[in-house]
Amino acid sequence: MTVIPPILDIFFVWHPDELGGAELVGQLDDHYHSPAFSGLAGGAVEVYGRSAAWAPDGAPRSLGIATELAPGIASAQYNVVVLYVGASLAQAVLNDPGWERYVAEIAELGAHENVVVLTLIRPQFQIVDTRIGELVGRVQPLPRESLSDAGVFGREVSQAITQWLTGGKRIQVFISHTKHPSLVESDANDGAWNGCETQS
Repeated sequence: MTVIPPILDIFFVWHPDELGGAELVGQLDDHYHSPAFSGLAGGAVEVYGRSAAWAPDGAPRSLGIATELAPGIASAQYNVVVLYVGASLAQAVLNDPGWERYVAEIAELGAHENVVVLTLIRPQFQIVDTRIGELVGRVQPLPRESLSDAGVFGREVSQAITQWLTGGKRIQVFISHTKHPSLVESDANDGAWNGCETQS
């Protein structure tokens, strides 16, 4: 039996000592399982969190992108990794070989054509002149405002995904309207909105 791989997997990775990580992955999960995405087939977009130690070296479970998690379990057609960067992760990368290797492997995944890696950096944390900065300093960062607004967070991740899949093109929306004579004659109102169409 052949298992059809999912279309899009989103992985949110954070160090367990970093405040807010669990809430952020919950926000992403809520966003991509909201009514706005109800028209998609079940399992088309899935959100996974990676934080808790899985291996003896303290690093989380593999993402299953470069290598299969188990025989016959293929990665999604497209994969997004959001790395939540703060002091706890930076310290772990500096002092724990398992975490350093894990983050380095995530950075290397960005070279795959079906993977995009993004960072979400905590306010006041600077990655310049740090080991984690060496690993992910060139990765596209999400706006830091995403940390304080779930709507902005979901929108910015979606925008980054769309631009990646369209080769960096900006999203274009065309809106049109038509007018028809009002049912009630009035000098002040000679027409009414009949509707609009959007294309993207």
